[in-house]
Amino acid sequence: MLAGVMLAMALAACSSAPKQPEQPDLSSPGDYAPLSRYLDARIPQQIGEAGIVGLSVALVDERRLIWSQGFGFSDLDGKIPATAETVYRTGSVAKLFTTALAMQQVEQGKMRLDQPIQRYLPDFSVRSRFGTPPVITPRLLMTHHAGLPANLLNGMWVGQPAPLETILPALKEEYLLYPPRYIYSYSNLGASVLGLALQRMTGQDFAALAGHALLQPLGMRQAAFATGLPLGKEVSRAYLDAETRTGELPLRDVPAGGLNASVNDLARFAQMTLAEGRIDGRRILKAETVAEMLRAQNADVEMDQGNTPVGLGWHLGRSFAQHEPMAEHSGATVAHRSLMRILPRQKLGVVILANTANAEGMIDELADEILAMAVEVKTGERPQPAPVPERASKQKLSEQEEQRYVGQYAGAFGYGTIEPGRRNLLGARRGLRAYFVDKRFDLFRRKDDSFGMKYQLIGLMDVTPHALSRVGVERRSLGGREVLLAHTPSGDSIVAEKIQPVPIPASWRARIGAYQVAESASGAMPDQVALIERDGFLMLQYNLPPFEDEVMAMPLKALSDTEAITLGVGNGLGYTVRVVPAPDGSERLRVLGYELQRQNAR
Repeated sequence: MLAGVMLAMALAACSSAPKQPEQPDLSSPGDYAPLSRYLDARIPQQIGEAGIVGLSVALVDERRLIWSQGFGFSDLDGKIPATAETVYRTGSVAKLFTTALAMQQVEQGKMRLDQPIQRYLPDFSVRSRFGTPPVITPRLLMTHHAGLPANLLNGMWVGQPAPLETILPALKEEYLLYPPRYIYSYSNLGASVLGLALQRMTGQDFAALAGHALLQPLGMRQAAFATGLPLGKEVSRAYLDAETRTGELPLRDVPAGGLNASVNDLARFAQMTLAEGRIDGRRILKAETVAEMLRAQNADVEMDQGNTPVGLGWHLGRSFAQHEPMAEHSGATVAHRSLMRILPRQKLGVVILANTANAEGMIDELADEILAMAVEVKTGERPQPAPVPERASKQKLSEQEEQRYVGQYAGAFGYGTIEPGRRNLLGARRGLRAYFVDKRFDLFRRKDDSFGMKYQLIGLMDVTPHALSRVGVERRSLGGREVLLAHTPSGDSIVAEKIQPVPIPASWRARIGAYQVAESASGAMPDQVALIERDGFLMLQYNLPPFEDEVMAMPLKALSDTEAITLGVGNGLGYTVRVVPAPDGSERLRVLGYELQRQNAR
C-alpha cells in the first residue's frame, strides 16, 4: 500500500509540473539578453521545486556586471521580494576577503607568506604531538594545511560573542590534527588566526580594516563584516525550508564567516579577480598576486592526491566542462547558502546567495548551468559537458575486489560500514551495501571503475538526489592509509579512511556513559553527547543543533589514560578528547573547546 501511495504521489507531481521554458537562442556572441530572459523564467520554477524562499544571482565578466536579479522573497511573512541588492549572510565566502586583505599586506612587504605566523601574532601557540614545534605560516592558513582544528565550538555561535582574541588562550589547550602541510583539512579557526594577525599588525579592528582597505575600494556599497546580520528592509531573513523561519546565530569568528553582502557586492570581487586585480581603473591587488591566489598550492602534498587543488583562499577544480579551469568558494550558516564561482580563462563568474538551508545542491547546479550558457554567448561555441560515467549494467565484482572495500570507516560524516550485498533468490550476491549516518546506500559499479551510490527509501523506491547521482566512490592507498575518495564533477575529496578496532583501555571503558556540556560553555551546544562502545570501537556520540539533525558517532583511539583522538583522515578528523579536572575534583572531558561532565554512571 505504501508503495502505491508513493507512486500515485510521484505521478501527480509529474502531471502538475510546470512547463519548462524553451532553451534560449545563444547564437549571437556577446548578446546576453536571451540568457537573462531564460533565467528570469526558469529560476522561479527551480526555487519553487526546491522549496527555496529567496535567492539572488549575479553574472559578471572582467569588465562589468552582465546581469543580476533576485527571486522569491527575502522576507516571506512581509512578502518582501528578494533583489540583487538584498543583503545575505555569506558564510565562508568571507575567507576570500580575509585572504585578499592578507595579500595586500604581503604586497606592502609587511607580511611574508612563508614566515611563522608568530612573527605577526606572537601569542599564538598550539599543542602538537608531531615532534619538533610546528611551523605554521600565513600560506598554510590560507590553504587549510596548517593542521589546526576546524573550529573551537565553545562560544563560536552565541548571542553576544566574546572578542575574537579569546580564541588564543583556548587554542593553547588544543592539539594540531595533523603536521603542517600533511593534508588539506578545512579550518575556520585558521582564517580567524589570520584575521587576528592582521588586527595585530595594523592595530585596527578586523571589520574596520576590511571596510576601508578592501570593501570600500571595491565599491561594495552594502557589504560589511560583522558578528551578525544587520536589521533593515534589504536584509534577508533565514529559513530552514519553504515555510519554516529561523534565526542566524551571531558568529565570533568574523574573518572566517562574518561577511554580509548582496550579489551585486560580491560580483565586484569576482570582477576584480577576473580583471587581474583591477576594477573601475583602480588597482586592488597586483596581477601577480591574483595569479598566485589562483595557483594550486598543494600539488606536491602526497595526501592531497585525493583532494581537489586549493589556491590561496580559492578552491580550484574542474567546471561543467572537464577542460575548463574553475575557482570557487561556497559558504553556509544556519540557513544561508552562498557560492562564488569563476572561470579565469573565460573571464566569467557567477555569484548566488540564498536564504534557505536546503539550497546548496540547487545553487551548485544553477551556477554550472548559467556559466555554461554564458560561455556559449561569449565564445559562440557550446562547451562540451564533463563526461559523467554511466552505470555499468550487471557488472559483477570478484570476491577479492569486494573485500578491498568491505570494512569499517571513519570520515567527516562519522562512522560507517561497507558490507557485501545480500544474496538474491538464486544465491548470487548483489554488489555492495554501505551504511553511513544510519542510512543505507547500494553501491553499483560505474564504467570508470568507481562506485555510484543509490539511496532507497525503505528499499522500495530509488530516491537518490541528483547531486548524489553524480558522485563516484573509489578506494585508494595514500600515505599508507586506505581511503575512500569521492569523485564529483567539480573535483575529488577524501571522505573516509578504512579503520580497524583498537583496544579500549579500562580507564576509558569506565568513562562510557552520557555527558552534558558544563555550565561555563556558551552558544550553540552539542546535544545527545555520550561515550559508547559499538562494533569494537570506543565512540564519541553527539549532534550540534541547529547545524546538524543527525547524531554523529566518531570512533576514538586511546593514546593514554587521559587522551584519545578521533580516527579517520580528512577534514576535521584527528581531534583530541582529553580528560581534565573539574572544580569539584571529578573528571571532565575536553573537546573542541567544550568541557563535558558525566551525567550518570554506566
